[in-house]
Amino acid sequence: MIVKRAVGLVLDNVIENRDFEKKVLDKLKSICKFKGDSFSTIFFHFDMKKGEIREFIKRNTDKLFDINIEISGQYNKHIYFLIDSSSGNQINNFRYLYNGNIIDGLNEYTTLIHHIRNKSNKRRIK
Repeated sequence: MIVKRAVGLVLDNVIENRDFEKKVLDKLKSICKFKGDSFSTIFFHFDMKKGEIREFIKRNTDKLFDINIEISGQYNKHIYFLIDSSSGNQINNFRYLYNGNIIDGLNEYTTLIHHIRNKSNKRRIK
């Protein structure tokens, strides 16, 4: 059984600058390679105009193609692991919350997934 464990990010925070944007997308791509089809990312946006979102997509089409993403202005979607420091709790449907830097949050997500995978593998051995 494939369990979807979506990561939620605030797109407004991802596009702070191009270097940071690239780091985040590269990290998401590496997680996607590790997790495979069960990985998805939901980018929530707050004060972004459609043109800004289109520019983000246009700029990163090659990377976004490799990552299972959704961009949404609806904050009621279920997120397994939310990385946030700025939404003021507008997003509240999550299992785990990481407040802080996006890259550090993605590292914590990776650690959590490794832990879950190892725990699951130990159960199968018994």
